[in-house]
Amino acid sequence: MRRNYRNSYFARVGGITTNEMNTLELEFLFLMNFKLHVNVTVFESYCCHLEREVSIGGGYHIEKTLRCAEEIKSQQRGELKGEIIERLN
Repeated sequence: MRRNYRNSYFARVGGITTNEMNTLELEFLFLMNFKLHVNVTVFESYCCHLEREVSIGGGYHIEKTLRCAEEIKSQQRGELKGEIIERLN
């Protein structure tokens, strides 16, 4: 089940106001030039790092996230194959 949280929730958890959170989000987006795409290799690397760090404190596994990464990678491979086939034709 996928959950979505509002900025008000994250602000409350972080001890700041919702307006501050919204301002920080906007500032972050502009600093990133709105380039928020992460390739699968980088995503998998962070997943592995996160799993290693969390497992030290209790053995939690993020298998669902890793499965999601594999699905994304498969989709990208399929799209790449489609592009190659189109170029060959």
